[in-house]
Amino acid sequence: MADPDSQKVMLVAPTDILPIVEEEDTKPPPFMPVNGFDSLDAMTPASKPPLGDRYFYVPSSMITDIIADERMGGPLFEWTVPKDIELDDMEEEVDKEEEAALTTVAGQLQYPWSPLEHIHPESPVILREDEPSSVIAFTLRSKQYQHALAALRADARLNVEVEKPICIDFDDITGDADGSQLKFSCQVFYAEEFEELRAACGIDKLYVESLARCFKYDTSGGRSGMLFLKTRDTRFMIKQLSRAERDALEHFAPMYLEHMSRAATTKLPTTLAKIFGFYTIKIKHSSTNKNTRLDLFVMEDLFFGKEDIKVFDLKGSERNRHVQSTGRRGEVFLDSNFVEYIYKSPLFLREHSKKMLRACVWNDTIFLSKQGVMDYSLLVGVDQKRQELVVGIVDFIRTFTWDKRLESFVKDTGLLGGGGKQPTIVKPKVYKRRFRNSMESYFLCVPDKHSPPL
Repeated sequence: MADPDSQKVMLVAPTDILPIVEEEDTKPPPFMPVNGFDSLDAMTPASKPPLGDRYFYVPSSMITDIIADERMGGPLFEWTVPKDIELDDMEEEVDKEEEAALTTVAGQLQYPWSPLEHIHPESPVILREDEPSSVIAFTLRSKQYQHALAALRADARLNVEVEKPICIDFDDITGDADGSQLKFSCQVFYAEEFEELRAACGIDKLYVESLARCFKYDTSGGRSGMLFLKTRDTRFMIKQLSRAERDALEHFAPMYLEHMSRAATTKLPTTLAKIFGFYTIKIKHSSTNKNTRLDLFVMEDLFFGKEDIKVFDLKGSERNRHVQSTGRRGEVFLDSNFVEYIYKSPLFLREHSKKMLRACVWNDTIFLSKQGVMDYSLLVGVDQKRQELVVGIVDFIRTFTWDKRLESFVKDTGLLGGGGKQPTIVKPKVYKRRFRNSMESYFLCVPDKHSPPL
């Protein structure tokens, strides 16, 4: 039986098949690890001949069935193809076997996308029919949008006034099994201005990533019949607009963006919730001719990252502003509920916090009143565990239009009752004054060590 150590490396005479190491070479040849050895130096001196000898190292695994015997009378590893075998036939047979194997494997694979998911070479984002925010994310990452935005910025540098929104249309090249296609479009309103606002807030990169996925969010404080969504990471909210609200926002957005820009550059205190985008999306199936249109805007979630907080929607009126608690998570309470709450557990603010809240409410109500806006709310989140209040003014899109005037008249005259309490809908200047007074009374100031002496 052969010595086990002798099986580690065999010395083979050089042939035309195996490369050899010439005497003038100064470096060892490429070497493949053999039985744990990863270099020539790791081998025993007895088994390592000088490089000048015309020998080549071959792992024993490569010559399992070959024995170095003098009786073989020929170079090792030499093999002649039999005359009755054609190489082309052999290669064709191998190709057929490989094709059959690939066909078997491919038959077991499933298409990775659902019928509601679509891909397009214009954008890396997957478009999902049941997630409207994905249409927005898809558009913002598309080449068409980037080119249109660059052209818009070039016009702005030339002082060319552009008021039309960027409109991007796509045809779904993936199609359905029956050959039908999905066509969709997305209008991006005030694209450059909202891009600048997102950049100023530091969310320009994560914005598209968040919008790629969303889910329906049910809230007791939401508007009946309107779609209300949240991104999967809960960072942003997407709200559907009625036609009247869409027209109002299209008119209101330039002033809002200017106000937010001024607040950022001059450090003007503001508590207006941030709107980060305004869009109209349309989806059409060629097979069913079903058309879907949604007017949407994206805003920050004031309570992102907050848990176990009690939320109130405050308008400064107690008329029809009370809800019964359902015990559901995320429910929103109103003014009368808040009055009951602070009666049992008053909310005391430090002097600095009180002054900051007062300044924010004052600045924002002046701005909203000038734009003819009313019926806005101060959304308040009470975090008892951390002893914090999170506040922001929301629902400030609707202006004092004829339908609101009619609602105000009906409530003013008491045709629908109301117990003598002030109506929710009043003229913008009246609403501003009432809103300020109510917020001043809802939150009490308590002196601390930094307060001036009385």
